[in-house]
Amino acid sequence: MICNINLEEIAKEHERSGADVTIVYKKVNNDEMFLNCEVLNIDNGKVVGVGKNLGMGDTINVSMEIFFMSKEFLIQAIYKCMQDGICSSVMEYVSKHVRNHDVRAYEFKGYLGCINSVSSYYKVSMDFLNGDVMQELCSKNGNIYTKSYDSPPTKYLNGCSITNSIMASGSIVKGLVSNSIIGRRVIIEEGAEVIDSIVFSRCIIGKNVKLKMS
Repeated sequence: MICNINLEEIAKEHERSGADVTIVYKKVNNDEMFLNCEVLNIDNGKVVGVGKNLGMGDTINVSMEIFFMSKEFLIQAIYKCMQDGICSSVMEYVSKHVRNHDVRAYEFKGYLGCINSVSSYYKVSMDFLNGDVMQELCSKNGNIYTKSYDSPPTKYLNGCSITNSIMASGSIVKGLVSNSIIGRRVIIEEGAEVIDSIVFSRCIIGKNVKLKMS
C-alpha cells in the first residue's frame, strides 16, 4: 500500500475512541488494482465484517492493512492464534473476530496505490508523474530520506524522443521512450521504441527493437 499518512493523528483518535482495534481504510472506485484486497463492511464507524474484493460494486472500503491496537490486545491475539490454531496472523484474527471486539474504521482521504502485480506496479509508478500525487507522497508530512545512489545523469542523444516517462540516472537514450519507467544504467539504442513498458536496471534495448507491455 503506497500512501503518505500521519499515523500520530490516527493513534490519538484510536485512544479517544476506546476501541480494541482501529483499521485504516479508503473508499475507492473498484479498480483492478484493488482486486483480492480486504474490504471493510462498516456500520456507523464500526467494522462489522471483513471480506475480499471480487471486483463487484462501484466503490469499496479497501483496508489499507494499517491496524492500531494496545500491546495487551496484541499479546492476547497472538496467544489466541497459537492456542486455537485457527488464525495464522493477528490480522486474520481481527478479521474473523470483528463482532467479538470493538473494531473501528478510520477513513483516509489522501492518495492510495496498491502494488500487488506488475500492472499495478506500472500504474502506481506512472501516478508519480502527476504533480499533485508526487507532492503529496514526497512532501506532505515532511521530507522522506533514503539512501543516495550517485551516478551521472542520463544522456539524451540527438534523435531521441522522451514523453511522459520516469527516467532514472546513468542511462543512455538514443531511441524513443513513451509512457514508460526506465531504471538506472539502461541503454536504449537507435531506432528502438519503448512504449508502455517497465525496463529494470542495466538492461540494453538493441537497435530497432519495439518493446510494448501487453
